[in-house]
Amino acid sequence: MTDEVYVEDLLDWFNDATSKKVDPLNRKAAKKVDKLEGLIVDFQEACENLSTVEPSAIDKDGISAKSAQRLSQKYIRELEKFVIPEEPYSYEKINDLKKDLGKLINNFMRLGRKLIPKLGQIYKKEIHELNYYFQNLGNEWKKLNKFLEKKFKYMISIDQVISRIERIQEVFQQITEIKKEELDITSKIDDLESEKESLENEYNKIKQRKELQNLSDYERDLSKLKQRLLGKLGSLRKSFTKFENILGNKYWLPEDLKTKFIKYYKSPYKAFISEEIGYPKLKGILKELQKALKEKDLNLSSSKSDRALSKLDKILSDSLIPIQKKIKELRSSIEEINSDPEIKKAFKKLKKLEEKINEIQVKIDKEKLNLEQINENYDRNISKIIKYRSELIELIKKTAKKDIDIIFEQE
Repeated sequence: MTDEVYVEDLLDWFNDATSKKVDPLNRKAAKKVDKLEGLIVDFQEACENLSTVEPSAIDKDGISAKSAQRLSQKYIRELEKFVIPEEPYSYEKINDLKKDLGKLINNFMRLGRKLIPKLGQIYKKEIHELNYYFQNLGNEWKKLNKFLEKKFKYMISIDQVISRIERIQEVFQQITEIKKEELDITSKIDDLESEKESLENEYNKIKQRKELQNLSDYERDLSKLKQRLLGKLGSLRKSFTKFENILGNKYWLPEDLKTKFIKYYKSPYKAFISEEIGYPKLKGILKELQKALKEKDLNLSSSKSDRALSKLDKILSDSLIPIQKKIKELRSSIEEINSDPEIKKAFKKLKKLEEKINEIQVKIDKEKLNLEQINENYDRNISKIIKYRSELIELIKKTAKKDIDIIFEQE
């Protein structure tokens, strides 16, 4: 028959299952610890008696009395450092007690060899008493050693199971806390998503205003026209660069056209939109450039020079005027909408909403990252607990001679 035990009840179940064998061992261990504790107390009293012996008349220089005081103090100091373990008594506790007792005995032997020979006959009774307790300590060490090697050795398996139970309970507690944290973060993300959705709805409602939709259309059309214009002017950039290198030698531009030429070279779109309809200054620049191309002074191949002249001729024949007019029209419409106080107010509101939405999105991303880390931690702990459960079931079967299935509440 297999016992089904919840993980939180596992330690109590195991203690009950092994009590018939463990309880007698614990009682024997308790008796040995109590006996040793009493022996330590008696030994300490014997040491104190040694220090209270009246000095002898024959101890004229006081060497024996001083040695007795030193021996008493050093023995008492060693005894005070000796720690008696508390229940429950594991194998490790009793084994450490045996080791500490062995160290205590060795220290007593070292101190005794050094100081006891210096004591006079007046301390014969006290020395005999110390030897009696010393021998008893040695006997207790032997008994503890035998007890550990034979009967109490069973507690190694018990302690191992208890340690594994505590480990699996700790991991299960971590999993429980992780699940709670996961629920908290998921709830927080849901709240943030809901808040973000509400703000986005408000944002989209404002954006649905006809003026703003028109503005969006105008800006999109203007962007397309800008790209068309830059494509046409950009095709002459190499010619512009070559022309710049020879300006001031064979070819000249008036100061106003020279200034405009630099603007066209650096920022052609800005230079173009500041022109009057018909772009007279650009034409003035291009006419001088046309001369240089025809004279082959730009060091371009014939094919490149011909292509440049062809594009230049189109621009000089007013091919950019439709684009120029449409740009001015769109810019005027955009400026008109943007100057409306209500639109300004709407833009201000949109900006605040956008900032708030972005702030919330940052929080959402942060919480999702936390959730991802928590889920990874959860998976690691689940892997651990699966491994620990199978190991523990086998260990309990060997130790308690019982079949068991460990149940988790979350299963």
